[in-house]
Amino acid sequence: MHIQTQNGHWAEQDITKLSSYGIISGYQDGTFKPNNNLTRAELVTIINRMLNNTTQNTRYIPDINSKSWYYAEIRKGIDSGFIEGDKEGNVRPDSLITREEAIVMLQRALVPTNSELIVTGYSDFDTISPWAKDAFSTFITKKYISGYNDNTLKPKSNITRAEVVKIITRMWDVYVTFGELAGELHGNVLVNADRVSFNNITIDGSLIVCEGASNLKLENVLITGDLILRREITDPTGNFKVNGQIYKLNTEPVVDNSKYINDEYGISFSIPEGAQVVYIKSNSQKVNFKQKNLMTVRITQNEDLYFTSFLGGLQEEKNRFALPYQELKNGYIGYYKYSICGSEKDNSYFIYIKRDNVEYAIYFYNINNTNVIDNVIDSIKLYDGARITSHGRKTYNNPELFLKFNYIDYVVVDDSYNSGQVNEDNGFYKLIIQVTKIIDMSNYTIDQLKTILVGLEDTQAEIIDSNIKKVYTYDAIEYTVKYEDKLSKSLYIVISNKLYHFVFTSEEDKMTGAGLEIYEDIINNIEFKN
Repeated sequence: MHIQTQNGHWAEQDITKLSSYGIISGYQDGTFKPNNNLTRAELVTIINRMLNNTTQNTRYIPDINSKSWYYAEIRKGIDSGFIEGDKEGNVRPDSLITREEAIVMLQRALVPTNSELIVTGYSDFDTISPWAKDAFSTFITKKYISGYNDNTLKPKSNITRAEVVKIITRMWDVYVTFGELAGELHGNVLVNADRVSFNNITIDGSLIVCEGASNLKLENVLITGDLILRREITDPTGNFKVNGQIYKLNTEPVVDNSKYINDEYGISFSIPEGAQVVYIKSNSQKVNFKQKNLMTVRITQNEDLYFTSFLGGLQEEKNRFALPYQELKNGYIGYYKYSICGSEKDNSYFIYIKRDNVEYAIYFYNINNTNVIDNVIDSIKLYDGARITSHGRKTYNNPELFLKFNYIDYVVVDDSYNSGQVNEDNGFYKLIIQVTKIIDMSNYTIDQLKTILVGLEDTQAEIIDSNIKKVYTYDAIEYTVKYEDKLSKSLYIVISNKLYHFVFTSEEDKMTGAGLEIYEDIINNIEFKN
């Protein structure tokens, strides 16, 4: 995006430089507004882009929610360690950031501090907060900041967008995002990209290795300054020499110490500050539902859940208590669907997750802030436990049929009509694939094809329903067919001179539950590619 700046603005060249690297961006009207103040979330975003941060921490953060544009950026900054929040965990993302807050963030991101430095000549140096003095001293000594003409630093004043840009461009001279480099580089070099190589090179300054710099290779490299690692260099090839010091900045992950962990059923999540978590083991268990910030966890496992639809299980959960729960949000944790439901007037909410033959229900009662729900859902990890093993996802990929899709491992895929190889695996559901060559049917309408293709169905079976739907980018004709105790979805797709026929089948009770959802999941991810 091209950013317009005021001609002749003292930071114009610096703004253009950082914009060209994608570290900063302007407003929707194409302007940068260099003299505007910066919010804390905006600076976090700039630093994340500079370091190429991608990992989000799962720690509970009370004052952000998933609808905010900066939700992921704050979580990246927390994980990277350059923003911490106050003792309650609040990060104040919308607040304007002061000069001392900004300098501390930038220092934590890229610069080791020296607590023994002595700085003089600034009339307001003593007004700097104790937690920011080392950062100021370091930045002044390295000439990243110089203060104002009246010999002040104005640590409590809000920092402008242009001031932040200027400081950053003083912190490094060469920004490496790809490729192989050789020869000589002058000034500090920042690397944030995957698979960068330095071969037979002298760096006349410091080398800063950021989170995004995985697989960095150093071959016969001389670093005249410091080596600053935000990411460990593992097994570098060749050799390198550092004349200065080697520093490690936040190379250890930020640990979330407040976690609910259930290794029996393979689930963990972050616990909000002040929350009380009760694991419900039986319906007769007594719980004080009036206590503030109460969370309960109920886990159910039985074989019938394999054949219970997600919507069926969710409805049963809604009916468990006499409260008017409404769905607020849904999505996926890995392969598994979740729903967040709530009764706002009762200040009661729950997360429902169905995982094959296990369902999890995490309830929230009398909570102070609904942001805790977003925090918990984003921190949930599902893994193999002592009593549960995740069913694998498989990929069917047949280049000869130009067909590809993903499916769960208790669906047996039989394409023996075309491959000649019979699949003798056992499963709860069966998907039969037949692809035949036909005469060109491009002149037929979809309704005419529907009439023609119904004749291919078993005459002894009962056709319960038929409809036309889109699969990938093609019109498809779908029949619901019942034969004895079996229920099937019979799907036809005509592509050029090929007729694709899919039959997804099982016992009727299994199909009317989870079977139809599993079938739709397969159909929705089918790809026809040459």
